[in-house]
Amino acid sequence: RGDSPRARLVLNHLNPLVRRILTVGDAELARTTVEGLYGQALLLARRPMTASESALLNRSFLGLLERAVHEQAATEES
Repeated sequence: RGDSPRARLVLNHLNPLVRRILTVGDAELARTTVEGLYGQALLLARRPMTASESALLNRSFLGLLERAVHEQAATEES
């Protein structure tokens, strides 16, 4: 990436949402969630995103939406 420093995600362990994410038992969901946080942090930092970072953000967003819709459908079927 040239001279740009590599982005690093730092989480505030005092944040209630971060604490809940740390207790997620589903490894795939935890990974998707952290990837979404990373992408959101890049957006908030207003730094240019690489194609792979943009793809990661898109994948995590779609994965979280899919999970939410799937869980909602399962709840409605019960």
